[in-house]
Amino acid sequence: MTSIRAEILDNLKSELEKIDGGEPFHHDIKNNGGVQFLKQQGQKFETLPTITIYWTDDTNDETATATGPRLYRSLHVVIDGHLETAAGSTTGEQIEQIVEDIERAVLADPTRGLGGNVDTKILSSGMVRVVEGQPMVGGHVDLRVTYRHQEADPAAE
Repeated sequence: MTSIRAEILDNLKSELEKIDGGEPFHHDIKNNGGVQFLKQQGQKFETLPTITIYWTDDTNDETATATGPRLYRSLHVVIDGHLETAAGSTTGEQIEQIVEDIERAVLADPTRGLGGNVDTKILSSGMVRVVEGQPMVGGHVDLRVTYRHQEADPAAE
């Protein structure tokens, strides 16, 4: 059985894979670099633009009121968008476009396909730091996804 956390991450990946360059998106992730989960041995950016997803922590949400034997959780997810620098555009414009594409995709369904059990909020966004002179730029979006599961079973609502 898959945990609710894994379902949320899979849903985010699916939503980001819909970024196809058509209205209202600026970039085509779907037919280029795609979306990948962070790999400890390093990412391969063979084709750009591409998106990387990872989560940093999943904590008990002390602000929520528990009903029955349920845990309320707060999942911190980071989404990085990477693209090649484009002639005629400023780095700021390129970062704004990739961040806008990511935000639009993840907010299309803030419930992550799991109904009222889940809510997604954007915490922050900004640029991914790159080494000066490199042919890549990037932006990141940090999310907080709140959800609940049974106290004894992270796969059951």
